[in-house]
Amino acid sequence: GFSTSSSAVIPATVPGAPGTVSGTPGNQQVALTWPAPVDNGGNAITGYIVEYKLASDSNWSILPDSVSTDRTATVTGLTNYLAYEFRVAATNTVGNGDFSAASASVTPIGVPPGAPTGVTALRGRHRRKLAPRQRRSPSTT
Repeated sequence: GFSTSSSAVIPATVPGAPGTVSGTPGNQQVALTWPAPVDNGGNAITGYIVEYKLASDSNWSILPDSVSTDRTATVTGLTNYLAYEFRVAATNTVGNGDFSAASASVTPIGVPPGAPTGVTALRGRHRRKLAPRQRRSPSTT
């Protein structure tokens, strides 16, 4: 005889694109976070690939060693005061999914200068000459 029917097997696929990346600027770096994709392709997410570029450029660069299951990354070595965009793709055992939409541009900022050091105030006999006050003539109305 025949065996009972089995449930349908759906083959695993690559994951969907993660949600949009958010970035927090720092000194020559941007800290990134993103939501997991809604669809993992039927397999657990094994990592994420992070790419970045100058907002004015069209060529994306891969963040080295960015394959991690964490949904955070920090891109370092960026140039302060230049705008960058970021995107992320999820990976599972089948392969790499599509990249997320590009983030809004994020601009790393330099560390604001601290209070000046090595400043000494000297007491002196500096005088400032003021122009003599002019008298107003009474108005005649």
